[in-house]
Amino acid sequence: MQQLLFIEAIVKGAIGLVLLSIPGVVTKLLGLPQTPTGFWPRLLGATLIGIAIACVVEGAITGARGLAMGGVLAINFALASVMTIQLATNAAAETVRGRVLLWILVASLYVLILVEIAHV
Repeated sequence: MQQLLFIEAIVKGAIGLVLLSIPGVVTKLLGLPQTPTGFWPRLLGATLIGIAIACVVEGAITGARGLAMGGVLAINFALASVMTIQLATNAAAETVRGRVLLWILVASLYVLILVEIAHV
């Protein structure tokens, strides 16, 4: 079971890193619709990296049953980190309303992360 989680972590982590680093090349290579900023492919990459980290956490804990709070924490942290970077580099939203909404979402994720850390 742990070997399967390790393989899962490698596959998801590799795909996530590729999507995070070169989203335009990946979408063009795969024939997917192009996005002007790469926001959504990068967000998917962050989600996959979070899932990969969650798989590693799951495999490291003896007797664990499901990803639970540690997995959710890893996924939320990966998403919040990438969204923060994209917002800081002005690559996330074209309108002020969109940027404000995303900053509120990021702040909410960080608060949720702190609450989750307190319960892990």
